[in-house]
Amino acid sequence: MNEKVWVVLGLMWRLTLQPWQGASSGLVHDGKNMAVRRPLDQKVLAVLKEAMVEDRLDVAEHLLQALEALQGEPRPGSSLGDAYLLIARPRRGRRHPRQAS
Repeated sequence: MNEKVWVVLGLMWRLTLQPWQGASSGLVHDGKNMAVRRPLDQKVLAVLKEAMVEDRLDVAEHLLQALEALQGEPRPGSSLGDAYLLIARPRRGRRHPRQAS
């Protein structure tokens, strides 16, 4: 397997670990002291955010493709819509390619 696949698998593995193992369990509290499983698209979005923070745009591209496969069309407030907004947001310390001289 190539490096990109291993990175994506590693990031997804972190989402499946128990909280005491250093990552999210995938459970979200619904405000009524009940834990509910977080949908797959929200898990992928969380890993996409982590890839962006770590400046792994190659991995972020694959995760975006996964969200597109899961949701199809972006809608306001959807994980895919949030992902597009995240990618469109300027990153600190980086210049937009059109601004590079």
